Amino acid sequence: MKRGMSWPAIVFLSILLLNIIFGLIIIFREQKSAQATWAWLMVLFFIPVVGLILYFIFGRELRNSSWNENALFKTNSLLLHQREAFQEETLYRKSPSMDGLESLIYMHLTHSHAPLTYAQSVDLLTDGDQKFASLFQDIKDATNYIHLQYFSINTDELGDTLISLLTDKAKQGVQVMLLYDGLGSYKITKRYLRDI
Repeated sequence: MKRGMSWPAIVFLSILLLNIIFGLIIIFREQKSAQATWAWLMVLFFIPVVGLILYFIFGRELRNSSWNENALFKTNSLLLHQREAFQEETLYRKSPSMDGLESLIYMHLTHSHAPLTYAQSVDLLTDGDQKFASLFQDIKDATNYIHLQYFSINTDELGDTLISLLTDKAKQGVQVMLLYDGLGSYKITKRYLRDI
C-alpha cells in the first residue's frame, strides 16, 4: 500500500509554492531591474517565507509619495522638452566642450532617460580628510538646500560632526534631506539623531 505525502511536506510545499507565486507577482509588478529581480527571486526561492518578509522590509521601492511623483513629473517634462529641442537642433549648449557629443546626448535622452545638465565644475577628491573638509565647508556655505546620500554613517566623531552640521543648517531654514541605508548605517537611530 502506497503512502501519501506527510502533512509537514504538504504544508511546506504549499508555503513554497505560494511564496514563489506571490513573490513573482510582486516583483514583476514593481518593474525592478533584471539584476534586482533575479536577486530577489533567489532569495524567495532559497529561503521561503523569510525571503518574503525580507522583501517586504528591504525590497519595496518608494511609491505613491508626493516627492517621488513631483520629481518624476519634473524629470519627464525636462526630458520631453530636451528631446524636442534636440530634434529641432535647438538644444542650447553652454560649453564648447560639448561639441561632437550629440550622439551621446541623444542616447542618454532617449535610452537612459537622463536629461542633459550643466555642471559648473567638478572637483576630484582622492583623500578622505580633504573630501570631508570640503563637504563640511560646502554644508556650512549652503543657503537653499542640502541633499546627501550615504550608505554608511557611523556614530563616531565624523558622523557626529556631519549630523550636527546638518542639524544646524536645518535650524537656519535650509532644506536638508539625508538619505542613508538602514543596514549600512544601523547605528543611526532616532535616539541618536535626537541626542546629537
